[in-house]
Amino acid sequence: MNVDIVINITDITKVAVHVKGKKLLDENAQKFADVNNDGKINISDITKSQHTVKGKSFELITGIFFSECLYKI
Repeated sequence: MNVDIVINITDITKVAVHVKGKKLLDENAQKFADVNNDGKINISDITKSQHTVKGKSFELITGIFFSECLYKI
């Protein structure tokens, strides 16, 4: 997970590897990986990240997700 604010497939892969316990993210990356801000990094964070990559939601740096319909005018 990098801190460029853009979530991509590489970020999702790193979070999945972290969740599996194979290679843990550093403390800073963990803050960004916990996209739902529940204090845990798990499959929910991976799913929300996937939705962001697919364009189904918009992720702010704070980790708050907004449905794409909120941005339709």
